[in-house]
Amino acid sequence: MKYYLMQIHKSEIGSSSEYANNTFNLEAACPACKTGAQVIAPHKLKDISATYNRHLFSTYTRDHFISEMIFMHLQNFNINTDSLAKCVNQKGATIPFYHLRSDFIMPKPIKNKGFIQYDGHCLTCKRDHYSRVGKGGKKFGEIIPFVPEDIEITYLKSTLNKINGYDILFTFHCFAKSLLDMDGKIKVLPKPSLIISEKVRDAFTNFGIDYVKYWPVLFEDSHTPETGQSEEYVNTTIKSDNNKPLPTIKEKYESILEQVEIIRYAINAEQLKSAQFEIVKIIPTVKLKDEHRHIVFQALRVFNDHMKKCIKAYVTNENKEVAMRVLSISVRGLATSVRLFGIEN
Repeated sequence: MKYYLMQIHKSEIGSSSEYANNTFNLEAACPACKTGAQVIAPHKLKDISATYNRHLFSTYTRDHFISEMIFMHLQNFNINTDSLAKCVNQKGATIPFYHLRSDFIMPKPIKNKGFIQYDGHCLTCKRDHYSRVGKGGKKFGEIIPFVPEDIEITYLKSTLNKINGYDILFTFHCFAKSLLDMDGKIKVLPKPSLIISEKVRDAFTNFGIDYVKYWPVLFEDSHTPETGQSEEYVNTTIKSDNNKPLPTIKEKYESILEQVEIIRYAINAEQLKSAQFEIVKIIPTVKLKDEHRHIVFQALRVFNDHMKKCIKAYVTNENKEVAMRVLSISVRGLATSVRLFGIEN
């Protein structure tokens, strides 16, 4: 059986998981950062109507979903769908979508190309704070989907025996940095990528899904680290192939300010939410002294409050210009707090 790492090449829509008031099963989660927490079914979706017509999509919170039609199509291909979770809207009414998830987490790969793990990851599980090496972009309110460069991920051949019978699997790598509030409640939950079997890929293709990139997963009998490092070091310290340094405080500051242009030229609420997600995921990567942490996170709360009001203004088409100006000011305030109080890694 062949396996593939899948990447959806279409813009995200809606919210799920921690952004949609879901509850979590923490049995398999990291006790320190909660990475690996699984939403207790049914999975609540936000800002996605029952009439949404895309059959395979991902949300801004990096969960993957399929329509009920594809769910039945997978069953026709004799694919085990027991791990998938039904979806409901915020009022609890069933909607025709399923959360594409797995009960099996792949081990650490023995070789990796195309992923980087930033400093500040959880020292207990070492699963969070990964990112893909690749290219994305923005121009005048248009979000250009992130497209990863060549990805190559390799596991020991003995792993095939462990995953026999599974068609959908989670990677060890999880993207974004875990963020908990003062009470330990999940604010940002890192999400894994999906590895699927050849049967699932064929079912998607047969259905007419043509906006997914499939990266072949490799399996080897043994592993000799190309760098001469121990296998444990290769597994837990993953760097980009071009040894690109971690973003500086100035670069993080500029990345936040870049979103001001996206916000200024946004034509709908979805683009505002996309800009919000890009900003929010930067803040946990900023190293701060304890005495300055509350200043930056207060600026983040102000930004989120203004973003909520701006999104409402776009939906109701009332006072959009005023809401936009206030939001732009709060973004600059947040960026400035990062520039003033952030510490270089």
